[in-house]
This record gives sequence, C-alpha cells and structure tokens, in this order.
Amino acid sequence: MKLVLRWVLPILFLLNAMPGRAQSLDQMKDLWRNKKWEQVIPMLLAYRNQSGGRTWQVDYMLGTSECHVSGKEKRGEAVLNYVLENYHLPDNARDAATKAIDSIAAPLSSRNRLFFMCQ
Repeated sequence: MKLVLRWVLPILFLLNAMPGRAQSLDQMKDLWRNKKWEQVIPMLLAYRNQSGGRTWQVDYMLGTSECHVSGKEKRGEAVLNYVLENYHLPDNARDAATKAIDSIAAPLSSRNRLFFMCQ
C-alpha cells in the first residue's frame, strides 16, 4: 500500500496533468476552431486510438488540421479521402471534405476556408 501511495499515485497524477494526453472531444473541437492545428493533431490521434474514438468528425478534424501544417498536407489529404470512402457522411460534411481536398493545392496561408465543419 505504501508503494501505491508513494510512487503510483504521483505518477498517475503527473500523467493526468500532461498536455499531450487525449482530451475530451469538446476541448479538441475548441483547439481546432481556434486553429491550433499542431497542438490538436497528437490529441486527435490519441483520441482516435481509444475505444469509440474513430468517428468521421475526429478524422475530419485530423485531416483538415494536417492540411494546415507544412509537410503534412499529403497525410491530411489521405485522411480526408479515408473520411469520404469509409463513413456515411451527411451531405454538408461530404461537401466540406471534398472542398478541403480541393484546397490542398492552395498555399497554406489561404487554406483557412477548410475550417467550416465541426463548428
């Protein structure tokens, strides 16, 4: 019992306080809405790997976030294509994912129009 109190509980507390840990979906949506692309990507990946975390909304946010980060555009495009091919999307989500893919060729500075779903 002393071992638990002395070592395990403090470690669990520290792990719980770490910013890279998977956050709630609402917290990640807030980061995404605030265009914190690089901050939200690892959180979305961690959330996606949890039970029930693989949804079209999470993958859409992941794909569009990667489209905004230099060097990750192709991965973002692949994730958005996955969204289109593997989820039964509402029409507005399908249109948004298609527009996001079409916008990847645009310069990073003009990609803010990718940011219109999950709001």
